[in-house]
Amino acid sequence: MSGNFFDVDYTLSKNFKLREFKVSKDYPLMADEIELDYVDVLTLKILCIEIIQPIRDKFGPIEILSGKRSPELNKAVGGYKNCAAISDCQRSSIMPRKLVRP
Repeated sequence: MSGNFFDVDYTLSKNFKLREFKVSKDYPLMADEIELDYVDVLTLKILCIEIIQPIRDKFGPIEILSGKRSPELNKAVGGYKNCAAISDCQRSSIMPRKLVRP
């Protein structure tokens, strides 16, 4: 593991760093302001190790469209009401860049 736990260069898994989950294509400055706590980082680490990294290993690069949203960012992007945490309603924001059928 590299980097401080809250450093955006903290390694979550072989191919994913924390910075990839503080992102918004349309509102990058709002995404930059998001503060992550220990639970957020641990949740992302588990998500990467158990789900996202195995998908990447099988299908190739994955683009993270959203990780955690502040209430303001969630509203700006038209997200689900009361959905500002890393949860089921944001797992749909993880998309393979390309999907190659085996």
